[in-house]
Amino acid sequence: MTVVDHFLSQEEFELLKCASCGLIKTHPCPSPEHLPDYYKSEEYLSHGADKKGLFASLYRLAKSFNIGNKVGLFRSLIPAGHILDFGCGTGDLISHASASGYTVRGAEPSQAAISHAPADVMDLIVSPDQELTSPRQYDIISMFHVLEHVEDPKTLVTSLRNKLNPKGYLIIAVPNFTSFDAEHYGADWADWDVPRHLWLYSPDQMIPFIEQIGFHHTDAQPMWFDAFYVALLSERYRSGSSLMGLFWAALSNLKALTNKKRVCSSQVYVFRAK
Repeated sequence: MTVVDHFLSQEEFELLKCASCGLIKTHPCPSPEHLPDYYKSEEYLSHGADKKGLFASLYRLAKSFNIGNKVGLFRSLIPAGHILDFGCGTGDLISHASASGYTVRGAEPSQAAISHAPADVMDLIVSPDQELTSPRQYDIISMFHVLEHVEDPKTLVTSLRNKLNPKGYLIIAVPNFTSFDAEHYGADWADWDVPRHLWLYSPDQMIPFIEQIGFHHTDAQPMWFDAFYVALLSERYRSGSSLMGLFWAALSNLKALTNKKRVCSSQVYVFRAK
């Protein structure tokens, strides 16, 4: 499929699907030197906490709801312990986890994002390279909407596996290209997000991909709010209406609720180290 970077550059990219494993890769992949240029926008909401408008407001609403769910997920796995949020963005999750009694760290490549971090955790956030070369070990490592941005996901997950304590947990959230909203919007689906998303996953690929690195898959949970944000953004790319975006998002969630094979627009996967 040919898709356009609607968000920023208006450039065209190809989505290539592996005939053997089914993973989807963006082609061409920007060089490491040029990839940061595709994030340089005032509209890049995951790194902007003070933006105005409907999309920013919806993003913050979903973010607040999701943070509560994420900390609740941590509690369901271990009542206390050491947590690393890899790709922690503005650090809101580790701030809330710290307030809930966890010992936290964050890893984040964007200094702009770190500059928005709450004061209580700003000094606990380092670059990914610094974290990966540190001797620190964790009971839980989370990556919420991070793995799709990584050029070499297998190498990264292997490195993170080595930073987990015995029987530690790895939590990964990624978009699902087999969701109903992805099918409905086709090339205009906002979560292709080329070229920032370098790899795209579905449950059929994600679970065996992570398990072969030394994990057991233990749970999967939907991210219901993501469908609404993605559908609204997709409608904007189509010059459509917000009302239709809400309709298609609700229908996508309904289909995910009633058809377990389709699952949600974005999915959280929980793995335990072998």
